[in-house]
Amino acid sequence: MKAIEFQTKLHSSEAIEVSKGEDSWKKLAATQFFAGYSDEDAIYDKMQ
Repeated sequence: MKAIEFQTKLHSSEAIEVSKGEDSWKKLAATQFFAGYSDEDAIYDKMQ
C-alpha cells in the first residue's frame, strides 16, 4: 500500500471533501482504493 497526501475539508455532516482543483488526486485515490479488490469481489457489486 502506498500513502498519498492531499488537502481536505471536514464538514459538519462528517463528510470529507477533497480540495477543489485536485481532480488528479481524486482519480488516484479511487484507483488505489479499488485496486485492493479482486475480481471475486465483483459479486458484491450486484447486491441491492
